[in-house]
Amino acid sequence: MPTNRKRIYWDASAFISYFNGVEDRLPTLDALLDDARAEEILIVTSVVSIAEVVYSVDEEGQKLLTDESFGVIDLLLHDRKIVGLVEVSPAIASAARNLIRDGLASGRPLTPMDALHLATAQLLEPAPAEIHTYDEEWLAWGDFLNIPVVKPRTESPRLLP
Repeated sequence: MPTNRKRIYWDASAFISYFNGVEDRLPTLDALLDDARAEEILIVTSVVSIAEVVYSVDEEGQKLLTDESFGVIDLLLHDRKIVGLVEVSPAIASAARNLIRDGLASGRPLTPMDALHLATAQLLEPAPAEIHTYDEEWLAWGDFLNIPVVKPRTESPRLLP
């Protein structure tokens, strides 16, 4: 995944918010995706996001589990111009296990999937500029990882039509 673009790590919660059309989050997520399409940034995530992002929501709030909705999700997750996928390696799995242990010892418990995401970001070379998540519990991990963990943000959010 060689690139000189600024890397932003996305947790699955950012993708889920985008595909579910969470109205107050869409301007920021759309702006970040536009920046990725313009090759100003590269959104990076673990392949575990493929397992976590399994549906989108229609206008009535119904989960869409159709081949069409999977296709829309896959188009984005597999577009290498926009999203860099990182495989789970033994090193990442071991780092995730250590994060789970550290989290339990420090009162910041992590699920295995969350630990895999954080370990992926932690071991990514070059390191991501930020880790974006809507999971409030992750915010406490920024200092430990030496990577800012924040809600998705951009300097140029798009206004909804």
